Amino acid sequence: MEFTRESLQIGINIRYLGRVAQLLNQQSSLYYIYDIAVTEILCRSAKHVFRSYTQSVPLHLLSFSISHFLNCFLTIITSPSSEYLSDEFLSSSSSSTLTNNGPINTNSSLTNVTNSSSQKPTNKKKNKKHQQRKQNPFIRNDFLSLTSKTLWLQLTNEAKSRYNFDLNCDDIENFLEKYNVRRTCILRSFCSKTGLQLSIREYQFDLANKSTRTNNECFNEEDIINIYPLIKQVPPKVKAKLLS
Repeated sequence: MEFTRESLQIGINIRYLGRVAQLLNQQSSLYYIYDIAVTEILCRSAKHVFRSYTQSVPLHLLSFSISHFLNCFLTIITSPSSEYLSDEFLSSSSSSTLTNNGPINTNSSLTNVTNSSSQKPTNKKKNKKHQQRKQNPFIRNDFLSLTSKTLWLQLTNEAKSRYNFDLNCDDIENFLEKYNVRRTCILRSFCSKTGLQLSIREYQFDLANKSTRTNNECFNEEDIINIYPLIKQVPPKVKAKLLS
């Protein structure tokens, strides 16, 4: 967050993050800033993929799908989530809560998130969103077949198309080996960008099963507490004539 804030203050737009990262990579003394820039590109790409991902998810499957998204993002999941949901649960029309036991507030923030996407845009924006939905596999209820491989392919394409930067990573393990970044830093940055609130506990990333989805998975439905809306606004400034 501080990296992008400082970049904006000196006139560097966010869309040039890829170019900034390439220039930082040429300076060996700035390797730590380079890792921060690459992490920012990854988390911002994940934010855009996550938004498209949640738009096609039924409300009664939202907490489950978010936990599965985090598992595919920060651990290695090779099995799709549809294998662990019963047909009765998948076809359920219940949308009053996100989970049966989790303390999810569906009347405020999560409802605002789903309602905010239903506002009528202009014709130009509508056509652009329609084209994005055609290209996005998550809009066609394919979120149930999401794995780490398919997610990181989306992240790589998003980083290339939006920031012109090649991540060249197949999964989180490959990313951590290539860049000196901690998994908890990626999780914190991603949550701050998406408004995702998780339960406070020690997440055992290393204990997550890398081959199948078991009870050792890092994230589960009960970890998803809430999604609060993020409001962007220009910081207030005092006029110079009022300072005298």
